[in-house]
Amino acid sequence: MKSTKDTKFFKNLFNDPEFSDIIATVHNQTDNTQVQYYMHQMMVCNSSAHFKQLCSSAPVDENGCKLLSFNTTPGAFELIGRWVYKNTDFPQCNDIKVIKEALVYADSAGVEDFRLALLKHFLRSKAGLYYSVSGQYESHSGSWRLFKDISELGLPRDRDTLSRFVRYYIPGVTPSSAWLQELSTESKNGLMAAILLDGKGSGNFFGGNFGAFPYGVYGNDEVETKDEDNDINFSAPSFFINRPVDSRPKNAMRHRSSGC
Repeated sequence: MKSTKDTKFFKNLFNDPEFSDIIATVHNQTDNTQVQYYMHQMMVCNSSAHFKQLCSSAPVDENGCKLLSFNTTPGAFELIGRWVYKNTDFPQCNDIKVIKEALVYADSAGVEDFRLALLKHFLRSKAGLYYSVSGQYESHSGSWRLFKDISELGLPRDRDTLSRFVRYYIPGVTPSSAWLQELSTESKNGLMAAILLDGKGSGNFFGGNFGAFPYGVYGNDEVETKDEDNDINFSAPSFFINRPVDSRPKNAMRHRSSGC
């Protein structure tokens, strides 16, 4: 109920011209419509360098309101608007299209703190959506779909963050032969990558230890993992902690006949 009230509060806030001194017009090019949002300089300029820069050079109307213009979608802008009003939990936002539009705008506008926070929310929501009660992904296609989703929304500079997500959540994900064939035709580097990936699981390819998982949304065990580049912390589910290791190959070598 709290998130529902919170959503209504911001919806009413952006639609209320009283005491506002910013009119933000969103030009939705997908359906050629315009939507206006009423905002407040004291809030947005103190919390966002991007909005502060926009307001510094924006024209004003006859009432002294700053007139800002945005080329994105209403859904994406509302996420950004809530962020600059210090609402950072992105409640009930699991629409991948809206999230992608907001991430694209944030990247083009240089709003990196918002982009990283939204990407973190997306990773957590997708993990909770795809992961089953038994602690395993239901099928190979499910884990591959999750891998494609997170890769589609990430950027090259997110490689470490996304690689860590794959290592700890879907270490067994493998590309399909059709995807490898498509990759091999893109460039010489694509061919080299396809050859290296062919027949290898992501667990072997990425390497590393599959211990505490830093992107979990279930369980009460907390494992803080610090991303030195992005400073992203998540909690880890208990079923990823202290995974048993099969020591039979070592025992076999230990009892090997001396006559060999």
